[in-house]
Amino acid sequence: MNSATFMLELVRKYFSICILWSAILSFNIWMSAGASAEENISIGKKIVPGFKVEDEVSQEYIYSVLTTYQILNSKLISEVYGRVDGGRFNFIFTSGRDFIKDQRVSRDAVAILTSEAQEKILNLPTNTDECYIQTFNFSNADRLFLGVHNEPEDSPERVFQCFAVTLWYFTFESLDGVDAADWRKSISEIFSSLIEKR
Repeated sequence: MNSATFMLELVRKYFSICILWSAILSFNIWMSAGASAEENISIGKKIVPGFKVEDEVSQEYIYSVLTTYQILNSKLISEVYGRVDGGRFNFIFTSGRDFIKDQRVSRDAVAILTSEAQEKILNLPTNTDECYIQTFNFSNADRLFLGVHNEPEDSPERVFQCFAVTLWYFTFESLDGVDAADWRKSISEIFSSLIEKR
């Protein structure tokens, strides 16, 4: 077993445990609330995520976190894999080589979006070459939280840091309190806030 395969398997096991733990916590909270719990759940804004990550290990992690986020932030399991009408996303995270070039988001980074959304994003300077986080408002009243990471070959840790800050910004609409260096702590605090709202 080579080191990349070992790391991928380790990440899968770690996040399977995290998802199971989150599900157990959610179930215990639901059980303690009684039979009418579903009617009384106060959830945050629904996340409709889209993501494109070139690094396979990072993609596995991000998928696990977004699925857990949806589970903790939904009343019904049918909401977890649902999409809003027209397939419009409100949260996008992409990471890959040259996804930011000359302080501009590349077209490859936002290919999953509509052409209107792409043009709005492509015309703005990022003022960064590594991790770009921004919100965009569109004419149909949709609001998009976008995170784009320029992926280095040697540091998947930076992918996770950029993703954690993007998800924090979506959840709290502020960067106050986020710990980019300790992204695991930031993700844990996001999940804790979702559990407290249930």
